[in-house]
Amino acid sequence: MSGFSRTAADVVVDARRAPFRVEFYDPRPSWAATFVRRALEADARFQVSTLGFTSRGVSVQTAGAVPLGDPRLDAFDVVVAGGLDRLTAADARGLERYMRERGGAVVIVPDQRIEAGAARDFVSGGSGSVRLQPDLVERLLEQPAQLAVTAPAAALLASELLVMRALTPDADVMARVPGAELSPVIVSMARGDGRLLFSGAMDAWRFRATDSAAFDRFWQSAVAGLAMAVPPPIAIDVEPTVLRPAERGDVIVRVRSRDAAAVSAWLDGDQPIRLVPEPEAGVYRGSFVAKNAPGRSTIDVRAAGASSALPGPKRPGRQTASRTLLVRPDVARIAPTAPSLAMLASSHRGIDVGPERISDLERFLRGAIRESRTRQERHPMRSTWWILPFALCLSAEWWMRRRRGLR
Repeated sequence: MSGFSRTAADVVVDARRAPFRVEFYDPRPSWAATFVRRALEADARFQVSTLGFTSRGVSVQTAGAVPLGDPRLDAFDVVVAGGLDRLTAADARGLERYMRERGGAVVIVPDQRIEAGAARDFVSGGSGSVRLQPDLVERLLEQPAQLAVTAPAAALLASELLVMRALTPDADVMARVPGAELSPVIVSMARGDGRLLFSGAMDAWRFRATDSAAFDRFWQSAVAGLAMAVPPPIAIDVEPTVLRPAERGDVIVRVRSRDAAAVSAWLDGDQPIRLVPEPEAGVYRGSFVAKNAPGRSTIDVRAAGASSALPGPKRPGRQTASRTLLVRPDVARIAPTAPSLAMLASSHRGIDVGPERISDLERFLRGAIRESRTRQERHPMRSTWWILPFALCLSAEWWMRRRRGLR
């Protein structure tokens, strides 16, 4: 090995030990949501809770499940909703807040065509008679077809489909009708800080036993991918990630709970860290000094809700999180290099062009910016102004009859 230098690097990797928390909400029993739930229950990576209504006023609830309007819903990574014809406007508002404010992921699993109502407004992003993108079109196939999915997802079979049209530019198509580029069936879309996944494969659960349980594998990977992208209720970042003994570091805490009233932090349980609110809502920054001896240190953060900001351990509404950092005497600092504009543009689904490629920019903008179509119902015959031409016609008829000597 002569002529080669030995290089060592310290890499900090955060390993997730807690399972992904998923809540299933069924305003009425739904086969589509039931078999998705069974697929996740068979995977040890998920901790599944269920809140379902079997009939009017009768509900089934497993441990940990909460209504969609409950602030404790923020503790879940993903919410799966079925039985959409019974979804209320209050349920839709709870899901919308969960995505936009909490940054959570919502999976919509219909088992029939979505008619006008709270569920239709929630999926389309509109309200009332105005329909925003996307539009839903029912498509029934004579024979079940294998949907074209994005690799490495497992392929699904389905014959009763809800196809989306006029997608938003940030939508990711996960499955579509084979041979049709503009027929997306399973789509993931951004909603605020969160994500909405819509599955139009309404009867895919009927073919769950084919292709070595591809139905289970598809939903396990899809929901796991959504859950991994969901930010935790309390996120802790440390700069730098590896410190020298007695070196000063910065801690950045992001709290997503809308009920957080008091946020506090400690280093190794005995050294308090003063957190100062940042201009961004829910973000706090503080500084600390690492311990003198090499080893591991732990930063603990506690966020108490407005109803639980009282002394005492583990009161309702209190959330905690911790972050482990390394203290080593032989840390080598490498000056960070700013990413190129091409990398920055690519990470945001854009392009980097120079003055000589303005035509490429024009083509990209024409493809990325699509004309939004809306549908609005109007009833001109119900307008009160129709009384004027009606009165004019009556007057003309009376005048003509008088001219002829008729009454």
